[in-house]
Amino acid sequence: MNNDERLPVNFPSPQLEAISFQSQRANILTARPIREHDYTLLNEMLRQLSTATWYKRFLMPVPVISEELAQREAKRLALGANHLRTVLLATTCVQGREHVVAIAELVRESSVAAIAEMALLVVDSYQREGIGSALALQLVKLAIQYGVTTLRIVTLAHNEAVRRLVRNLQTPYTMEYSGGSLVIYAKLPMSA
Repeated sequence: MNNDERLPVNFPSPQLEAISFQSQRANILTARPIREHDYTLLNEMLRQLSTATWYKRFLMPVPVISEELAQREAKRLALGANHLRTVLLATTCVQGREHVVAIAELVRESSVAAIAEMALLVVDSYQREGIGSALALQLVKLAIQYGVTTLRIVTLAHNEAVRRLVRNLQTPYTMEYSGGSLVIYAKLPMSA
């Protein structure tokens, strides 16, 4: 049985379209769904990350982002999109070549349709430009279309950028601390 045959009826798949937007530093970007052939672009982006940014996203300290580590994550992202998982990329064009500068994931739980986890990753040189916030808003819109009412975000307790992003969503939320991690539950409105 292939993935399409197992697609549950309660998980609609809205058509995702690319949108252009401008960052706070006037960079022109495109937010678009991931494609299988994005593997090389993802690998290049992941290799540019600082170990601090890697740690904030994956809650896993690494002394160096090795080629193997970047390849494994790029493969997971490029080949892993399915009916429960949506991946958006923010890309920019530099000297006629597309570059990935941010990744946003929305993963719906298979057992509880109303809950999804959101994760964001922005390359260091493009952080603090509002790119993560722009992608988060796109994921929130998708989550509402999917019927998600609770968005879960797991981060480091001291990750102020994620806390600010959640506050800017202007939706009720609660936080739970566990060790050095913070789990945020944002309540989303029901879809119309």
